[in-house]
Amino acid sequence: MQLNISPRPWVKIPVEIAARELEAKLFLTHVLARKGWGVLIGQENLVRSAIATSVSGIQYDKSIAAGMKKYLMEAQSRGDYFTAHCEEGLVYLDPQTYIRRKICPANFMAADAFFFWGNQQYGDVTTALNIDYPHTITGNPRIDLLRKDMQNCYKDSSTWLKNKLGEFILINTKFGRYNPFIGREIFYQQAKGAWGIIKTPAEDEKFRASVKQQEFMYHKTLHLIDRLAKEFSSQKIVIKPHPAENWFPYVQRYANAANIHVAMHGASNQWLAAAQQVIHNSCTTGIEAFLLGKPVYSYEPYEDTSQDAELPALLSTRIKTEDELMESIVNAPPVNDREKRNKLAEEYMANLSEDMAAVRIANHFNTLIPPIKKVTFAVRHMLCLSEINTHHTENSHYWLEASYGTRQDYKMQKFPAFTTATVAGTLQRFSQVLESIEDMTVAEVEPNLFCVYSNI
Repeated sequence: MQLNISPRPWVKIPVEIAARELEAKLFLTHVLARKGWGVLIGQENLVRSAIATSVSGIQYDKSIAAGMKKYLMEAQSRGDYFTAHCEEGLVYLDPQTYIRRKICPANFMAADAFFFWGNQQYGDVTTALNIDYPHTITGNPRIDLLRKDMQNCYKDSSTWLKNKLGEFILINTKFGRYNPFIGREIFYQQAKGAWGIIKTPAEDEKFRASVKQQEFMYHKTLHLIDRLAKEFSSQKIVIKPHPAENWFPYVQRYANAANIHVAMHGASNQWLAAAQQVIHNSCTTGIEAFLLGKPVYSYEPYEDTSQDAELPALLSTRIKTEDELMESIVNAPPVNDREKRNKLAEEYMANLSEDMAAVRIANHFNTLIPPIKKVTFAVRHMLCLSEINTHHTENSHYWLEASYGTRQDYKMQKFPAFTTATVAGTLQRFSQVLESIEDMTVAEVEPNLFCVYSNI
């Protein structure tokens, strides 16, 4: 069917890893639509496709790394504004390595806007590049959804998960170098080649050390899971593997375990919000769990922490031994320095209070003055928010049971198939929390590519 949309400015939002960023970018979509923008959002390659590029406006992308030069130049050559966040700009091992890998100076200068997570990232980048360029400290919409005024977004999904699994302890893994989906040898060759992680003998040595560390932690974590399942047999132990990992070793190992569940679906926040307690090692989910007010433990059974990112550990209770962890889970000791940790978090995340990042970004988009266009799409399905019931399982919980295809299908692991109802249901949840009365239309342009706009 043909869909004719009245004149408005447009934003295009590519999404790489759904579990990491889709909900937050749908929240930005919601804010933009309420302000009169049209939004094209979906799997990153589809948003950069011929259909999407026929619409002029602003491209809001995931990175300004060297590999993004092609997309930046393509966007600006067709008259689009190119803007970006760095999705890996909150947690990194050290500023020098992060900036070499993720901040290309030429792209930084050429981008029409770059949005910083907070003062820490801004200081690291501008000091290293020795430039003071007028980019904006906004925070990231991923943090908007963890604020106290937005946490009701996860009330229904938390209830649904607890009804299905009962109380559970959540373990988030991060072993993408030792247990990568694509295999260790291919991952290593990619790290030496296209990804640019390894360019010198020193970086090769550092990479191999990180793989060795992950191998050690992988096996320590499996041993921990086995013990947790035995000592806390009356409750579930949920494993949430990192999106870059091969999930099937966990599935195979625990296929017959009565109280171990491998969560191969859903956004991280949905699981964190429902969890009773959270365990991680050098993972962003440690920060997210802290912001959600969960008891969160950084499991560090070693002395050398040179391979660990600092912030997730500093916002967690740091644990060295299994025995200590077992005792902490039973007693759930209070966090005595919460105020100190909050102040630290504010240095890294600018949107923990006052205006949300999505609002700040939308306001900045207004200053770019993109063209106002009438757009026509051939669409597959359409749904207005006013037509749905977000308590219906298909809308509220489809993502938590989504099919991830075969073990060879890495693209589907990063971005599973979504329906118009799933996207509309997510937007409707935001409307309810924000007490917004504006109706919106969600149209599926093609599988995993959606158009969203306000009906007012």
